[in-house]
Amino acid sequence: MRFVYVFLFLATAVVATAQVRMNLNYDKNWQLTTPDSAFFIRVCIYDTTGAFFAGPVADLYLSGNPQMKGAYVGRMKQGEFTSYYKNGNLESFGEFENDVRVGPWKYYYENGNEKLSLIFSPDSEEPKVIFLKDEDGALMIRNGFGKWKEELMVEGEKIVVTGQYKNSKRDGTWRFYNSKSNKSYVEVFEDGNTLPGT
Repeated sequence: MRFVYVFLFLATAVVATAQVRMNLNYDKNWQLTTPDSAFFIRVCIYDTTGAFFAGPVADLYLSGNPQMKGAYVGRMKQGEFTSYYKNGNLESFGEFENDVRVGPWKYYYENGNEKLSLIFSPDSEEPKVIFLKDEDGALMIRNGFGKWKEELMVEGEKIVVTGQYKNSKRDGTWRFYNSKSNKSYVEVFEDGNTLPGT
């Protein structure tokens, strides 16, 4: 019986020491790197045995200002996650459940103005668009109807995405334009579904 107690004590001690608080360095593409090449620093609780995040995480810019705050439970993102621009303004916030976005999410421009409001549901692959505004605050999409325009950086190249929303679903012709190569890719949607042959 004494052997069982000793074994349980040692097993508990091993589990307890598997989770350590540490700092990780990431480059601008979120790849692990050395401190002298870092763009971001993650302060976290890390399970060294299972190699996963196990608790609160805080990503910081090199200035020390927050870039993201959230938490992992059972290897997955859980609860509220909040992201910030380098100037300190809010970039986005919302909830995760088992590593999946759920419920309302809000997004903002770097100047602090509202950008986008979405509702994520487990019943739908795409979120419901409540509104989209341009950087000056003019409404582009209201209650799921209107024109979508967004500029994304993908592997260092700017992609301009334009299209139409109807009943909170993509509808009609959507264009994905690469400004560097001057090439476009087109998809046609009906009620949120891609039409065959596009």
